[in-house]
Amino acid sequence: MTWRVLFASQEGTSHSASGVPCQDDCWASVEEVDGAALLTIFVADGAGSASRGHDGAQNAVREAIAFVTSRAHDDLPGLFTETSGRDLVNAVRGALTAQSDNSGIPIREYACTFLAVLSSAEHGTLAVQIGDGGIVLDFGNGLFVPIEPMGGEYANATRFVTEADAHEIVEVRHYDKSAVRAAAFTDGLEPLALNQAENTAHPRFFAPFFDSLSSPTTPDEEFCWQDRLTGALVRFLNSDAVNSRTDDDKTLALAVHQGEKQVVTPGGANHEQDNPSPLGQDGANAYTPDDRDNRGVNGIKIDTEVTP
Repeated sequence: MTWRVLFASQEGTSHSASGVPCQDDCWASVEEVDGAALLTIFVADGAGSASRGHDGAQNAVREAIAFVTSRAHDDLPGLFTETSGRDLVNAVRGALTAQSDNSGIPIREYACTFLAVLSSAEHGTLAVQIGDGGIVLDFGNGLFVPIEPMGGEYANATRFVTEADAHEIVEVRHYDKSAVRAAAFTDGLEPLALNQAENTAHPRFFAPFFDSLSSPTTPDEEFCWQDRLTGALVRFLNSDAVNSRTDDDKTLALAVHQGEKQVVTPGGANHEQDNPSPLGQDGANAYTPDDRDNRGVNGIKIDTEVTP
């Protein structure tokens, strides 16, 4: 059992106009721990009011990777608990506190949101969130939002991992099942990805990404599919269709469970499909450069007309 992952962050038009770099950062990977696959997704968004928000987001993701890597090899079952989720937030805040102490810059200037998804066949799925943005999961029964994006005391405000009570306000959810599909994103994509009034996911937004990730590949395509899809995701995030709906930075990280690796021969005969992904089993959604005009923005057709 394994996953395919895809992730990217892109600068919003408001930041481009003002010369401010992208404040988001993200990471997604699948690592083997004790012979089993471990999926990790991390997303962070530097506060617009923080002068070092991008540094904070980068350091938050870097520390999350280090924490999970160490904890997974020491005690993988213990990683999938509410306590571990709070420990993760404490570790991230500790790293940002050290960064603040070393620079002499107040920790509030490194303020950022933080979201994490961990999944394993043996130990289920852990979702961790402090701040806005969103996490979407699917255990085989459809997409759902496990944690409502956090608001703050005032309109358009949220909470940050740098706050002194971060370990108390963080929301942590554990599920016994491993994720078939998972995504995490910053608040720049909330109007597209979520029905914010009902806190539900827009399946039509996510479906093309998940379909592309789950499509079988030929042996030659297996070596280049991630570069191709990452490029398509980056171009989509920079497209007019997206920028007309949001001027904020945009981050999207996704994962699709593959079962055993799906590889198809150029003639169409499938191999290594004893346990295929529940998505795209017949390869009908496989993308080739010749499909470009039929698949929308740079190979990924996204329905940007969904109603927030």
